[in-house]
Amino acid sequence: MWTFLALMAPAFAECPRTTDNVALSEGLDRALKALEAGEAEGFQDNVALARLSLECMAEPIRPKLAAGFHRLRGIVDYSAGDEGLAAAHFLAARRIEPDVGLPVYPREHDIQTTWRRIAPSESPSHLERPDGGTHYVDGVPDGPVDPRAIHILQVGSTTGSPLELLILQPGELPPWVEPPPEGLGRLSKPFMAGGGALLAVSAGMLAVNLLTANQFHDTTRNTSLDQLGSLRKRANATGAVAVISGVAGAGLLATGVVIR
Repeated sequence: MWTFLALMAPAFAECPRTTDNVALSEGLDRALKALEAGEAEGFQDNVALARLSLECMAEPIRPKLAAGFHRLRGIVDYSAGDEGLAAAHFLAARRIEPDVGLPVYPREHDIQTTWRRIAPSESPSHLERPDGGTHYVDGVPDGPVDPRAIHILQVGSTTGSPLELLILQPGELPPWVEPPPEGLGRLSKPFMAGGGALLAVSAGMLAVNLLTANQFHDTTRNTSLDQLGSLRKRANATGAVAVISGVAGAGLLATGVVIR
């Protein structure tokens, strides 16, 4: 994490002055007015300026403004033909303001399909900083991270200097979160499959064991001593196989869950 902050420091030193939510709000309003007026170049320029102003903010962005930025930046990406990035921005906006739709565009416009393409996750991740400090995800302290969305991540204090900024792309984690070792996800699949197969064998052997035991204890059957001995051996053998395969299967499943 600290390497990341050190790398980001020179960029913040170049800010001519810090910005705040008031300035960002004014920039987004100018972009929206340009969009409503059909001024494509002015709209894109103002969205780009709003993006640059995020680099120099000395306070956390307000969630409402984060949603507005994501909506407008998503429109820019959609206009450029990148529906994937547009959908990721739209998803972030919908998470913050689920009842606010896209500006200007009618409901029958194709962009509305991209707007609704990804449904917000019901269980997003909350990723705490190891140093116990606060970070802001789209303006929400220690806010949730949806792996399919683009998020505005701000790190640092509010002492007058710009907050460190990172735009999290879909699937990207904050710099202080270590990704799982490469290959573990692939390794978990054989363990899970093998564990499931052994549990299926255990269930089958248990069924045979119960059937054999019932036959052994059935006093209504005309069974010889040799047959009783054979049934007892079969019951013992199937019971042992059921227990061994069940324990082994559970162990493999547990291992697959741990390394997944």
